[in-house]
Amino acid sequence: ITIHKDVDSDGNGQVDETNVTDWTWDIDGQGDFATGDSGQGVAAGSYTVSEDQKAGFHVTSVVCNNGQSYSPSERIDVSVEPGENLICAFTNTRDTGSITIIKNIDNNGDGDTTDEGDVQGATDWTWDITNGDQNIATGQTKTLPTGTYTISEDQKNSYILLGWTCSNEQSGTTNSIEINVTNGSQITCTFTNQLVPPVLSLTKTNNKLGIDVSAGADVLYTLTVILTGSALTNVFVTDLPPAGFKYRSG
Repeated sequence: ITIHKDVDSDGNGQVDETNVTDWTWDIDGQGDFATGDSGQGVAAGSYTVSEDQKAGFHVTSVVCNNGQSYSPSERIDVSVEPGENLICAFTNTRDTGSITIIKNIDNNGDGDTTDEGDVQGATDWTWDITNGDQNIATGQTKTLPTGTYTISEDQKNSYILLGWTCSNEQSGTTNSIEINVTNGSQITCTFTNQLVPPVLSLTKTNNKLGIDVSAGADVLYTLTVILTGSALTNVFVTDLPPAGFKYRSG
């Protein structure tokens, strides 16, 4: 009896390692034989062949050269005829779960995302998996091997992060989520961002104290405009000279 091992190491449905030799198998519960091309001699008869499962994997197919059909299982019963060289291949697939990131936007700054002009389920933002895929569009689902992952959003200018909540009852306000993906889990996290209202401040100063100004003298005024928050366009500033002054070109 010879046992081959094929592995789908990332759980995407495609075998990416064939006939690996670092797994073991047993005959009637004994042996710990290495998978690969080295067979084990047996007398003709019936046997239970089983693999020694590794954490984080499950059997997705068992195929033998004896023409019999087997359901995916760590253990199968086989019959060996005199002179027969029975070869079976177990395929193991990585356990996976999924993460979906949803983006909601509060565009009027009132703290919720249900008003006209707000956006729920925006798809023009992106998110990242630390040491993994980057710039994933919001709304998309990523299937991942089981394990712990750190998720963050790619923030945009003029917006702040209000917070996030996940379907696994996690929540927070920092731009980092540590998520434990278990086999078959489907975790959805919603990031909520708020547009920072634009605020313009204007100051006006001059280069004279008053006591040193006489009729006809020049006074230089400086206007300083500072914008905080989100961007503004088509802003015009008009200076209104104080009483007794007129604008002098240049």
